[in-house]
Amino acid sequence: MQPKENGRIYFKEMGLAAILYTVVTIGTGYTVRQFPEDSVWRIFLALLPVLPILLGLRAIARFVKRSDEMQQKIQMIAAMTSLGVILVGCIAIGFLQAYAGFPTFSLFWIAMFGILFWGLMQGIVTRRFQ
Repeated sequence: MQPKENGRIYFKEMGLAAILYTVVTIGTGYTVRQFPEDSVWRIFLALLPVLPILLGLRAIARFVKRSDEMQQKIQMIAAMTSLGVILVGCIAIGFLQAYAGFPTFSLFWIAMFGILFWGLMQGIVTRRFQ
């Protein structure tokens, strides 16, 4: 498949996932407050935004699968390097929290930094192969 066609399909699939994520997240934020604190429905509603994230993950996997070998290599190196950075960072932060009294923080940040590092590494690895 041509790279432009692959990119077009990817943006269509990822765009749909992003729109669904936004709608579901906003809807969940409003709806979850309508239930009492101890309601089991709050757990179900809190996990609903994960479904569009899975659609986004599927879009990424399909994009990489349709890509040529060089793009697949770039994605693999970028993903593995960013995973390593996040893992080392998590371990370091864990030690700082356990032994140096650093405060805990939301796990959302780990996902955000993972996405950020993956994107940065894609750029760095792509430039390396040019």
